[in-house]
Amino acid sequence: MKKLIACMALVLLVATSVFAQSVPRSVEQRIRQIYAEKYPDNFSMQKTLINSQLKAYRFIQRWTSEPGVPQDVFSKVKTIYAQKYPYNFSMQKTLVQNQVKSYLDLKQ
Repeated sequence: MKKLIACMALVLLVATSVFAQSVPRSVEQRIRQIYAEKYPDNFSMQKTLINSQLKAYRFIQRWTSEPGVPQDVFSKVKTIYAQKYPYNFSMQKTLVQNQVKSYLDLKQ
């Protein structure tokens, strides 16, 4: 039983590492540059914001549709905010979520 748990933990660790590397290096570097310039002496803030942006980037990449929202509407909303906030993935996520919620509320 202990071997099974150890194997499962190892598989989870590997899967998490692979998933965590899903952000293109150029995107990650740009995000790091933005926050290093904005908060040059606040490493805690840099770390927090970089991690938040990377998490939001992964979310946005996986979020390809939304039940109840036509695909063309969903894609257009995502495109608008991707163009308006190209390296602010947290903002994109928040604004798309707000638009999706509003769209669904209006359709009721």
